[in-house]
Amino acid sequence: MEEYVENENVVAIRFADNIEFELPITITDTVDVITMSVLLDGHLYKVSADDEFSAFQKLRDILLDNGIGLKCCGAMINAHQSGMMANSDKVYLLTLGKPALLKDVATIYDYADIQEFPNTLQRKRFVEEWFDSLEK
Repeated sequence: MEEYVENENVVAIRFADNIEFELPITITDTVDVITMSVLLDGHLYKVSADDEFSAFQKLRDILLDNGIGLKCCGAMINAHQSGMMANSDKVYLLTLGKPALLKDVATIYDYADIQEFPNTLQRKRFVEEWFDSLEK
């Protein structure tokens, strides 16, 4: 029998019509995989990945495709997880031209007053731009 840990985080969401409310995300952590799910209007959105941030990004993208934006640090365009953070719920909030420091660490689920909701591809492009900005 595989051991697992289940917990819940609550994030604020915004619908395309600007209605906002809090939504619980159920997180199940087994030895091999992280599964996240939300139940919204009778529909279960469920994703799995090797680590928490990857699973979060998949869930965020599915919700974005349905006009739902997550208002938390992990959904920001400048959220990036280092290799050492891969087994945690922490991310760096990057600033172009500046190295990531401990003061830039945030929890994925902490509230952020986001007005634009980037998808994973847009976030990856920002991270590439950030890396390039450090070389100058």
